[in-house]
Amino acid sequence: SSERLEAEAMVSELVQDEVGLISSHEAEFAIEQFRQHNRSASRRKEHDIQKRYHISDSTFKQFRPQLLWLYEIFTNLDEDESGLLDEQQVMELLAEIGFEKSDEADKKQQKQVFMQVQRFSEDPDRVSFPGLLDIIRKLRYIEMAGKEEEVAAYFNALDFDRSGSLDVKQCCGILIRIGMQPKSVKEQWGIAQLFEEVDEKGSGTFVLEELLTMIQRIGEQQMQINRQWENQQAALLGISRKKTADLRRAFQALDTTGSGVLGISEVERALALLTWRMPLPTLQRLFDEIDEDKSGQLKFLEFLKLMQKVKEDISAKNMIEESRKKQAVVVGALAAQA
Repeated sequence: SSERLEAEAMVSELVQDEVGLISSHEAEFAIEQFRQHNRSASRRKEHDIQKRYHISDSTFKQFRPQLLWLYEIFTNLDEDESGLLDEQQVMELLAEIGFEKSDEADKKQQKQVFMQVQRFSEDPDRVSFPGLLDIIRKLRYIEMAGKEEEVAAYFNALDFDRSGSLDVKQCCGILIRIGMQPKSVKEQWGIAQLFEEVDEKGSGTFVLEELLTMIQRIGEQQMQINRQWENQQAALLGISRKKTADLRRAFQALDTTGSGVLGISEVERALALLTWRMPLPTLQRLFDEIDEDKSGQLKFLEFLKLMQKVKEDISAKNMIEESRKKQAVVVGALAAQA
């Protein structure tokens, strides 16, 4: 890649000693130079996107920390390179970035927002990248409004001096009270970055609107981390990203209660949708092998593991059946020649 070539060029310019080694001072200098170069390159790309799509300054400011990442996901889904995504692609993207919903009312709301934005699109059925940003902005506003009363109550209770702002420690206390404390080092690091992004002035304090923005982004981030982990586990099972997305949609369609789990009857329906045939006792045996906590229900990742086992079992039986057929042909041919 061009980034790698530029990095190699920077390294080649460093001063080496008589045995070809680079001093720690030179190495630190090179690392900082490379970071600055990357930051400058990212800024140029961000402004190129803003100019190309005529994104307003206010929207650009709001989405700048995520702009390149969102654009990359958008272009990956834009397989026909039309610069537009349809409703299914937008819903897939929203789930990928932390807006995955299992509740039917929430799904309906997302579709309504898509239709609102799509009406102003140049295409009758699809939206552009600025349209996508508008959808995300509207969904964030709706979700933040739903949290405002609860968060405001905690905020006002901790605002002892009535300054209208809280410090980082007080904000973290609210995160814990609403159940959004980090559960991993990755989540801790992500939350720290969000505090820095939201605190543009570097004051170390946050007004209610900034705290709501942070809580919304943290919720999205936690869902993103979970989705990334699921995709990584699926890849380790040998399941492609597209197949994982297809199975996730099937899982959500069968999870009519939005509980996040499926029982044996729903798994039977999944096999029927996939036109896979398997005797119930065999399916139950595989189900029980995957269901380690013996709850009688499978989460999505467990469902993926089961589908993989079912596929392998069916493939093995098909191979055996095909082998038997070939053997029968050979036996028949030998018998005819006898």
